[in-house]
Amino acid sequence: MEKENKYLANERILIVDDIEEWLEITKNNAVHYGAQDIINAKNVKDGERLYCEVSPTIVFADINFDKKDLANQEGLSLIEKISESRSEDLIALVAMSSLQAIEDATKKTGADYFINKKSFMEDFDGFIETYFPNNNDRTTQENISLEA
Repeated sequence: MEKENKYLANERILIVDDIEEWLEITKNNAVHYGAQDIINAKNVKDGERLYCEVSPTIVFADINFDKKDLANQEGLSLIEKISESRSEDLIALVAMSSLQAIEDATKKTGADYFINKKSFMEDFDGFIETYFPNNNDRTTQENISLEA
């Protein structure tokens, strides 16, 4: 029997991504770690609005919001705006992208952590280990996907 992971149980999480599959994968991984209060946004404008309205403690923000234009980096402006108006409640501003080369740019605009979508589950576990280090008996994820 797997131990319950409640590391995110008290967190309000905002996930901003234009691809439904990534919204679900991110949500499922957060739920695996006990999250119950999860809000999704499918574009930068809604992400900005919801950030102001719901005061999340953790934000997961995609960088690219145009499947056809890999140079699109709208998410960087979202990260920068959130970083500039950062509330005291915000524990972590997490950038997500399939492009590893964008990691430095995300940190320069204010991201606290970077998740590479190509190694999503490993990186998500790394996020938990970094921001919730007192949970030493934590079990790592296995096969958390759309089916979860």
